[in-house]
Amino acid sequence: MGTLKPDSIVLSYRREDSIAITGRLHDRLTAQFGPGTVFKDFDSIPLGVNFKSYIDQAISRCSVVIAVIGENWLGSAGGSSRLDDPRDFVRLEIESALQREIPIVPLLVNGARMPPPEALPESLRELAYRNGTVIGYDPHFNDDVRRVIAGLETLLDIAPAAAPVAPAPRPAPPVPPALRTYDGHLLESLVIEVMGDKVANIIPRAHALPVSQMEVFSTAEDQQGSIEIHVLAGDDPAASANRSLGRFHVIGFRAGPRGQPQINVTFSVDRSGKVTVSAVERVTLKKLLAYRPEDT
Repeated sequence: MGTLKPDSIVLSYRREDSIAITGRLHDRLTAQFGPGTVFKDFDSIPLGVNFKSYIDQAISRCSVVIAVIGENWLGSAGGSSRLDDPRDFVRLEIESALQREIPIVPLLVNGARMPPPEALPESLRELAYRNGTVIGYDPHFNDDVRRVIAGLETLLDIAPAAAPVAPAPRPAPPVPPALRTYDGHLLESLVIEVMGDKVANIIPRAHALPVSQMEVFSTAEDQQGSIEIHVLAGDDPAASANRSLGRFHVIGFRAGPRGQPQINVTFSVDRSGKVTVSAVERVTLKKLLAYRPEDT
């Protein structure tokens, strides 16, 4: 039994496939195993460095690799799998772990299924036989992650945290997003951040309550699997000068070429000023998950 060394757990994933749920998973694993134990991004590779060697060295230091696999994990490049590219970062991560016989735990997210061996390059086909599990949307997310944590504790020979002698005080719940109101009207506008530290007005100040406003959003990149909406309160044209109500993540829609997914996002404010955000796919009317990370 013992504690984990730095970067013992590596999260292998594609940003355009599973960035939102991987971010939540990273936060939960870090809270369980300690700061610095979970490595998530290879974006910090120094310029001019051989990235294949850099990734291989990082994998050599870890004790387990978690492969987060969503619907677009195989990727596409001209109709072929991105894994066919020997320079693909995800391929290099998995290849290095397989060659070093480092345990790999596939986590299937966003309704994905395990790719069959024939869909993988020869060097990755053993991955199809690694035992994994599913991470679902809320309300199943927390229970699924607890199951993953228990499995990692067994795999890494880490003793579960001992029960405290006395229950620790529960942390204060996050402050729900709300606007200031008076006599059933808004005292400040509901806005969202757009590029260049600017804002787009969604619901203007002085509007009567309750009120809802729907806006259509789409993606900025091909195969993007989530969108982030920074919601603010205030009337300054600069986003940074207004009060943040939180960054809402919308997930669960089918990815495609940039600009193709059409998502109806509804911003609602009740008589008390409480703000809620909901989303559906514009064509199918499928209800999507819109959440603030601090609320999970």
